[in-house]
Amino acid sequence: MTDRSIGDSRLALLSMVLLVGLAAVVGAAAGAGVGDTVTSIVGDDEPEPIDDSMGDLELVTQHDLEPASLEDPADLTCAVGEDTGPVWVTDTGLEVVDDGPGGSPYPEFLDDETVAFGNVTFSTDGPGVLIYEGGTGSVTCISAVDATLRIDPADADAVAIDGAVDALSFGAVDYDSDETDLAYDAPAAFDLTLEPAEANLSDGTEVVATVDGSTLESTVEDGQVTFTLPGGEHDVTFQTEIGLAKYAGDDGTVGTDGLRDAIDDWRSGEIGTDLLRDVIDAWRSGEVVT
Repeated sequence: MTDRSIGDSRLALLSMVLLVGLAAVVGAAAGAGVGDTVTSIVGDDEPEPIDDSMGDLELVTQHDLEPASLEDPADLTCAVGEDTGPVWVTDTGLEVVDDGPGGSPYPEFLDDETVAFGNVTFSTDGPGVLIYEGGTGSVTCISAVDATLRIDPADADAVAIDGAVDALSFGAVDYDSDETDLAYDAPAAFDLTLEPAEANLSDGTEVVATVDGSTLESTVEDGQVTFTLPGGEHDVTFQTEIGLAKYAGDDGTVGTDGLRDAIDDWRSGEIGTDLLRDVIDAWRSGEVVT
């Protein structure tokens, strides 16, 4: 056998070894199922596992949702994103497009219906869609909402939406101030519920929503107060209005129990001296106040 024949035989044998090895690697990768650990075979470094546990993530370049901007008061403004971003999906079917400038930290799925982005959570027990525009401080901004949705920021009271909203921004509600607490743009009327836990508003407290000069009234029940807000683009201010009716009994008069409640509220700072005096006068007179 000539030297050339020996060289050709060795080359053929080496080629066969390389082909067998490559086939084994391809076969192993093809047989890996969902949840199996697949390793990189590129380069001379140690193989690193590919992390497939990031949750339900879909990278998109286009989607059907259109972010909307608001003529917000300066303290409720969020920058509108680029209309692209990852879509995070809960087990209940809530799709949240992360469109915040610069992107948000990877979210955490707290349960089947709740996803948390840093200092705010979104939850619903059914399917829905929204764009998370991000926020600054206690301000949260979202758009293109079509869901029955609960929004719970870490630095503000939770807000729930039932209906379609093109854009919404809100911060911590100050029920003693006449400053704008919430701004929105909606195609039609929708229900908005506040959960005034931080404000410590007790059941029976009357809350007035001023919507661009028009007023709506509602009462705190089971720790929540709900308003049906009109369609269009509006700024909203929420303020408390506690009256004598809170301290009246079933017969419409202020009894001893009502007087004691008023004194407790006055001591805690929930009501002022003028209202306390009115309660005392109503208790003395026995007149019906509701």
